[in-house]
Amino acid sequence: MIQRTLRRSVAGLAVLVGAALLVSGCQSPPERAEAGSGCAPSGPASQSVSATGDLFAVPEVDFPAGLSPLTTERTILVEGSGEEIAQGDLVTLDFVAYNGRTGEQLEVTGYGADGVGRTVITLDSTNAMPGLRRALLCAPAGSRIAAVVPAADAYGSTVTPRGLDAGDPLIMVIDVVSLAGDRAEGSTVEALPGFPDVTESQDGKPVIGVPLTAAPPELAVQQVIVGTGPAVRPGSDVVVKYVGVLWRTGLSFADTWINPARTPVSLETLLPGVAQAIIGQPVGSRVVVVVPPALGYGPDGDVAAGVSGSDTLVFAVDILAST
Repeated sequence: MIQRTLRRSVAGLAVLVGAALLVSGCQSPPERAEAGSGCAPSGPASQSVSATGDLFAVPEVDFPAGLSPLTTERTILVEGSGEEIAQGDLVTLDFVAYNGRTGEQLEVTGYGADGVGRTVITLDSTNAMPGLRRALLCAPAGSRIAAVVPAADAYGSTVTPRGLDAGDPLIMVIDVVSLAGDRAEGSTVEALPGFPDVTESQDGKPVIGVPLTAAPPELAVQQVIVGTGPAVRPGSDVVVKYVGVLWRTGLSFADTWINPARTPVSLETLLPGVAQAIIGQPVGSRVVVVVPPALGYGPDGDVAAGVSGSDTLVFAVDILAST
């Protein structure tokens, strides 16, 4: 029931990666024991890659033809001031990728463009190829990184993506926009009179208190914590963490803090009231959303979750990442 709480259906669920053939673990080779999974070193190949232009915008990239590194190399071109990236982190980034042998451009991610957004990916063996993980690990958020990735750390010997021949290395210039936290972080906002109040348990989990008054008939939204990330835009994919209670009883019917998802989901898969409420909210925020029945589960409710067709719902939603 928890998995259905904010979703109208499971249709459209996908891990959002800008270049599926270059990033997805589905195409990645097995980990090589001798290469390990730690931070890639800087070397002559990665040091020969240059990138000019504003950070977090498509760069102009230059590198000599015929690069053939034996292992993944990375050089930090612009060092950020954020936290260091670790295995399993949820990272918002953009990149351009090239065939290292021919110089042909293979992929450009969205760089925040309307209707495209940025790329959100979990740095694990399921979602990111070994070369990308090694290029990013230990680098601080806010950095621009040049990576030169041999075929063995990219697509292996069994799959050759379009634009590459067997053995061709990848050249990537990656801008690390941000790392997602485990909870909302930012400045706090005092609750409005008559609005559900939110406190925190010891682990930071929001605890919702419902007032002993009639529920508002319309959708209502209150910021509890205001994050500092980019605003959620219409059409985005988001990573959220939430708890939900019934206004009628104050009892919980939803809690993803028990088993939080780290995969972006489309706004279109969320309950209409929740989707409307988080559009325009900065990433890193926590919002309290009062959802009337028409913008929740509708007249049929959700019997399995204990939600009737006339129930008003209250959610505390932490917005961890957005494309």
